[in-house]
Amino acid sequence: MDFWSEALQSFVGWAVPAALTALISLSVSLWRKAKSIKSGTQMLELAVQAMLSDRLTELTERYIMQGACPACGRANIDRLHQTYKALGGNGHIDDAVQAVFDLPRSAA
Repeated sequence: MDFWSEALQSFVGWAVPAALTALISLSVSLWRKAKSIKSGTQMLELAVQAMLSDRLTELTERYIMQGACPACGRANIDRLHQTYKALGGNGHIDDAVQAVFDLPRSAA
């Protein structure tokens, strides 16, 4: 075998495994980063859902205590409730929202 054949064979012998190792390492690193971003996004969605639940509870209790709800209050509750449900909120708020919608309308 001549010098160049041996050099090429030696180069391929260490370069290919090194390149594959680097590629696998990069892939694992990117996968972990994407996974943590997804988890972070899920945590933000859960936090927003909790804040919406708290706000809806506060608003519905206030209007139920007043015995009436203005049109702007109904629109606000409806918008918050739709967003809450879109984020996966469960039905424990549904009854309170419906109770507000059943109230007579009041002046704003």
